[in-house]
Amino acid sequence: MTLAIAAAGTAVGLLTALKALVEYREQGIQKRTEQFLDLRYRFVTNEAFMRLADLIDLANQPETEKDASDKLAVLPLHEKRRYVGFFENVALAVNSKAVASEVADYMFGYYARACWDCDAFWSGEMGNKVHPYWALFATFCRDMKTQQGVYEQRCSDEDYIRTVFRF
Repeated sequence: MTLAIAAAGTAVGLLTALKALVEYREQGIQKRTEQFLDLRYRFVTNEAFMRLADLIDLANQPETEKDASDKLAVLPLHEKRRYVGFFENVALAVNSKAVASEVADYMFGYYARACWDCDAFWSGEMGNKVHPYWALFATFCRDMKTQQGVYEQRCSDEDYIRTVFRF
């Protein structure tokens, strides 16, 4: 009788621990989802970010480069810093494993890479993009360029897409 009670107690304890692990995992997924959606919302609803993204795109195209570069040159330094700072927040989320690097690249990588490659963005007060102050952003852009290459090679693999693009 005592052995049966002990076995039942052990079984209940194991089931409780298993349930706690499942709930912990689900909470982690929910937290990562919320963090990602918050980042995405902050990016797409920020008018200054959208204006900067458009100007950077135009500055990176030969036919519209001059006009866009002139507009980028007169933008306040604090707008440019906030823009780069946003991508540094994304990089921190990736480094903390709150957002997968593949997801960060898919949603934000294009904009970060375009900014890094836009000489007009880095002219004037913004200064040298390889300055130690921008090391996190530089590393993030380098990682996103690498991630883009992996994605381009594997984007037709549906199993890869289903496995990687989830919370």
